[in-house]
Amino acid sequence: MAISSLQTGVRSPRSSECVMECDRNLLMNRKYKVSAKAVDTRILAIHALDQLIDYIRTVDPDLKPDEATFLAAITLHSLPELFRENASLVDRFREAGAEIKRKR
Repeated sequence: MAISSLQTGVRSPRSSECVMECDRNLLMNRKYKVSAKAVDTRILAIHALDQLIDYIRTVDPDLKPDEATFLAAITLHSLPELFRENASLVDRFREAGAEIKRKR
């Protein structure tokens, strides 16, 4: 079974289509039922996390992949506090959420 970049913290040299399909297969093989739409959005989140890790490594190229992944996790963990301190970010999320709900 393939291991996703989310599990290893290392970007895969495989094509993005193959990575997406492998990640999709891993997520679909869960014991609980998950809709295809939920799987697709989780894959999108995995790839966004990969982009954040890549960005962190541009800021500090000497970081090892696992170190950059750890910094990404710290960043994600600290986001609620950032939102509490910045009302305009919360407003943007509310607007984006409203737009998503309009498209249902």
